[in-house]
Amino acid sequence: YRDPEMIKGGIILAVLIVACVGWVAVSKYLSRKVYYEAPSSFIVSNVEGNKVTLTWQNVPLAQKYSIYYETDKETSSTYYTEKCEYTFTLNYGKTYTFYVYVEADDVFGKSEESSVTYTLNSDKG
Repeated sequence: YRDPEMIKGGIILAVLIVACVGWVAVSKYLSRKVYYEAPSSFIVSNVEGNKVTLTWQNVPLAQKYSIYYETDKETSSTYYTEKCEYTFTLNYGKTYTFYVYVEADDVFGKSEESSVTYTLNSDKG
């Protein structure tokens, strides 16, 4: 003989446990961070003397890009732009590796970095 009240209490307890586990799972899913995609088609698009312009494809919903470079084991400051281009004045005869990424905001996390390497050859023939 089974007590109907005991069965009823067991069912209620099981439903509450399933609801709590479901609530935790949904909360974790909704609170996960979504990241911007990395900028693509990152290239040296123009060189005039020692001024080098870099461009990349727009990332949907991106508001601000960060760009910096490394040369001779030194890292530059980080520069910020809302446009999909940035111009640097460089030193001749050095190789630069440039990096660009989308800055994190309230909704999306920082993207992966895209990079391009360029050597600015001497201005002497």
